[in-house]
Amino acid sequence: MAARSLSKETARLIALIFMRRTLAIWLWTILFKGQSCRPYNVGSDESLSIIEVANRVARCFSPEIAMKIRGKANQENVLERYVPDIQREKNELNLQVWIGINDGIHRSLESIGST
Repeated sequence: MAARSLSKETARLIALIFMRRTLAIWLWTILFKGQSCRPYNVGSDESLSIIEVANRVARCFSPEIAMKIRGKANQENVLERYVPDIQREKNELNLQVWIGINDGIHRSLESIGST
């Protein structure tokens, strides 16, 4: 069998499908239960780079997809990562990160038939 590779764009697409499902729940909750004109953060409080997400996606395939990283990520650059503070959302709106990234990737891959 020929080796398969996972492009950065494919990894992003899979991550976006996963996030879209959880995001819908968060946005509806904020809309109906949140205070008017009060800012809310959405997302996960888990810090992951796109390379880490791509590696997790690659490991979900059987056989595992080979990763080829072009260029170097600067782990020291604060702009390489964004981790929102979601304590307000957890405390005020009882929102949680119900689906972890690994489970979300598996669900997304199953929904597009790509495992």
